[in-house]
This record gives sequence, C-alpha cells and structure tokens, in this order.
Amino acid sequence: GKCQGGIVLTASHNPGGPGEDFGIKYNEGFGQPAGEEFTDKLYERSLEISSFKTLENTDDIDLNAEVGTSFALTDTSTVTIIDPFE
Repeated sequence: GKCQGGIVLTASHNPGGPGEDFGIKYNEGFGQPAGEEFTDKLYERSLEISSFKTLENTDDIDLNAEVGTSFALTDTSTVTIIDPFE
C-alpha cells in the first residue's frame, strides 16, 4: 500500500510540549504539510484523548534497518520499517 501521510516529531518553529521546544506535524503523502482543515480536525480529536499506553523494558528500534524489518515489542505489538516513498 501507499503511505497517506506521516507524523513528524520535531524541534519546531511550531512550539509545543512542556518547554515549548517540541512540535508535532502531519505531512501528507508527498511530504507537503497537511491543510488547515485537516489539522484543525486532528487537533479537535486530540482533545478527546483520555489515556495512552507506553512500553517499558523493550529493545530500541533501529530506524535505519532495512525496509520490511519487523520488531516484536510484545506478543501482540509489532513495528515494521517501511519506505513511505515506495
């Protein structure tokens, strides 16, 4: 399949986070920034988040691994390296 977009976590000119030194951006399929209509809806949905889960004591994920490499984090959770341009 094709990637329809991606989340970019970055030190940013769009400050956020506790020290205002962290930004979250969403780029569309060809790398262009998402439009304001989309980001406004995404922001509204983010206000509904009531909890999130983290994993502890897992191995680091090698983001430079070959495309297709999978990392099993738990019995039911896997991360697979993809190439968003393929």
